[in-house]
Amino acid sequence: MTKTMRKKAPRAKVETTRKRARTVKGTFKADDPSTPNVNEAWVEEKQVANTGLTIFLAIVILGSIVAIRYYTA
Repeated sequence: MTKTMRKKAPRAKVETTRKRARTVKGTFKADDPSTPNVNEAWVEEKQVANTGLTIFLAIVILGSIVAIRYYTA
């Protein structure tokens, strides 16, 4: 009896980028000088790199929406 080995799916690469922090109104947030170890003016965002599968699914979904609109018009 042989076992079949399944390959693990590759994990999406997660990159972090720094971006200016904003208030509720949308203006830039200032750094608080009383906290020297923390910079409140910048936040880190996680960005997941697009894989071929996500791009393929986006194309399929958009194609089906266009087809529905074309054939129902």
